[in-house]
Amino acid sequence: MADAAFENRAFADRADALYALPLEAFVAERKRLAGELKKQGDTAGARALEALAKPILSAWLTNQTVRRAAALVKELFAATSALAAAQGTPGAARDSTRKVQAAAAEQREVVARLTEVAQKIVDEAGMKADAAVIERVANNLRWGAIAGADHAALERGRLVHDVASPGFAAFAEMSLNASPPAPDRAALHAQVEKRPTAPRDDLAERRQAAEKARTAAELERARQRDLAALEHARKETVVARRAHERAEAARAAAEARVTAAEAALETARAAASTASDQHRQAAATLRAREEAETAARAKVEASRDED
Repeated sequence: MADAAFENRAFADRADALYALPLEAFVAERKRLAGELKKQGDTAGARALEALAKPILSAWLTNQTVRRAAALVKELFAATSALAAAQGTPGAARDSTRKVQAAAAEQREVVARLTEVAQKIVDEAGMKADAAVIERVANNLRWGAIAGADHAALERGRLVHDVASPGFAAFAEMSLNASPPAPDRAALHAQVEKRPTAPRDDLAERRQAAEKARTAAELERARQRDLAALEHARKETVVARRAHERAEAARAAAEARVTAAEAALETARAAASTASDQHRQAAATLRAREEAETAARAKVEASRDED
């Protein structure tokens, strides 16, 4: 990504336009746009634009998804912040677990909806992107939503590589930043007075940590189930699409046969009509010849009687 010093309007507009292009047009358009900046005398901006890296397929697809579904991306950022806040909220382990599960479910749903947008982009472009690419897009969205080095690039749709997994440390940092404000002095004093010598409950902390670990494992299993369901649905869609294509081809072939049969029937009807006309003409000619023959025979018989 270019240095912030070069993020002037001319550079930013061209960079945004560059990362919105089809992947195969990136290199040629990068050269052209840099040439425009050079002509305008912005040599530093031109060098920065030339330095912009071409994104890999999964990063490009993530960028297109972010640009097409900006409202959903805002929902993702909000859900991620809510998840971090829930993880940092003090309280009973069960209540904390419910909050984390609810926040994680919300985030998972938004990521799934964004993944559907990514798959639609792939289908519309006629691209070949397997399930692994779609999974990397989902991870880019899920992990890029956490405050970090790639957050800004994701938000602007300028990713060039896949976002690395942030691990639990990033969520812990977000949890500290998103924790609710401390209670006022009077409330804090009341709590201290109520339990002035309460010792630190290490067993409770270990139980809470174990509960959070189980929750994280459950969330991961749920995510894997969602991904498996998505892959199964995608395969079923492919099967259904192929069956539809076969049925469509069979229908077209049957219609072609019907058309040919109708044409043959029309030809046969015309031939039958012609034959019928010829038959009537032949019958009339036969009757005329028979009548002439009868008249001639009668004349002969009359001459014979006269003799």
